Amino acid sequence: MNSCDERLEALLNRAGQTISDLPRKQGESVSEPYSGEDCQKANGTAWRWYLNVDTDMDDYDSTRSKYVLKQYILHLTDVIDRLETALENQVTLHENLMHVISNADIPEGVNYDQFCLVVDSIYKAVQTAQEGWENYEDGVPKDGSVDDE
Repeated sequence: MNSCDERLEALLNRAGQTISDLPRKQGESVSEPYSGEDCQKANGTAWRWYLNVDTDMDDYDSTRSKYVLKQYILHLTDVIDRLETALENQVTLHENLMHVISNADIPEGVNYDQFCLVVDSIYKAVQTAQEGWENYEDGVPKDGSVDDE
């Protein structure tokens, strides 16, 4: 695995997932990890993304296709980077909350299940607040709108 795959694998493992079982080219073998049909579908998907219209380019093969596929690969790389950041944020938040739960003194008269429900509600409230914070910079809405009232 390359360093990006290793970084993603470690993060996905923290979230209970893996990429280690995905198809990969093994050594100098003749067989390809993905079928020709899957490759044609991927080519068509790249063209639909590139042209921003539904098109039947599944089996279109040209120098231009190579360019379109490279563009689509770069687009998906950007998407993966964003997903990696989002997953890192969520996994870290979850791990921190689990640390709080495991080290908390549960109040007398509250059973563990009730306590976990309260913590889960707090977790969801923090997530909602984080989503709202993304729209602000230094307390001011990023879109520049300000409520005068």
